[in-house]
Amino acid sequence: VDPACGTGTALLAVADRFGDRVRLAGQELDPGLAKAALLRLSGDVSGAVYEVYVGDSLLDDQLAPYLRQAAAVVCEPPFDSPGWPETELTADPRWEFGIPAPRDGELAWVQHCYAHLRPRGVAVVAVSRRTCVQPSGEDIRAALVRLGALRAVIELPPKMSTAGGTDLCLWVLQRPAGTQDTGPVRMVDFSGLSDP
Repeated sequence: VDPACGTGTALLAVADRFGDRVRLAGQELDPGLAKAALLRLSGDVSGAVYEVYVGDSLLDDQLAPYLRQAAAVVCEPPFDSPGWPETELTADPRWEFGIPAPRDGELAWVQHCYAHLRPRGVAVVAVSRRTCVQPSGEDIRAALVRLGALRAVIELPPKMSTAGGTDLCLWVLQRPAGTQDTGPVRMVDFSGLSDP
């Protein structure tokens, strides 16, 4: 499941790795990018079943049938508009770790991705470095760690984002199966790599 930007690229990467053993689903806000994703996937020879929807993943989650069902989620949310429709979604059950502040849109995306995971499912979500340290997101970050959902934070080399100028980290999340896994969060720093 890939509920955000880069849908075609992310889904193709999964198809290359797993072939027809998986069902691929994505949602893209931009109709042109969704069409491009469908075209790219139609050329894939692995035989994977795929579907790509158009729409706002937060306001109109076309992947809602996959809530708590996905084995993996990959997402690069929109960094140029960190706000999110908080007032429309305050009571949404996807906010398992708390309601993000109005300027903490990336934490809404993190929880949106996590909500789609089945037990032991893994999500990789790109977030800006700001999201890792913003005081308004402290309670949500603490809850992710306390409940064993955040497994790793990987700081990427500069300029690896599709949104130029945004320094990125990858958050690796996993939905625990049964008892909480409150082990340490692995921290990896690749920011100093000169040739990513």
